[in-house]
Amino acid sequence: MCDILDDGSLTVLRDDGLLVDVPAVAVTSGGWIAPRSGQRVTVWRAADGTVALVLPPAVPPSPDVHPNARISWPVGGR
Repeated sequence: MCDILDDGSLTVLRDDGLLVDVPAVAVTSGGWIAPRSGQRVTVWRAADGTVALVLPPAVPPSPDVHPNARISWPVGGR
């Protein structure tokens, strides 16, 4: 994570250097209570390309539903 904004949204820095805005709903859907700057995360995108979920990096690459998440997505959806 790069920046944590007052509204609960984030700006994350991808490994390739691109900054990505993450809406607050994607943060809370991932179960985050107190994200901190510098933390590595896994970003899941909806079919339309919007960021739908932010999870810790240790999450398996394609679960049907993450046990800590409050949303579900199709198998292989990222």
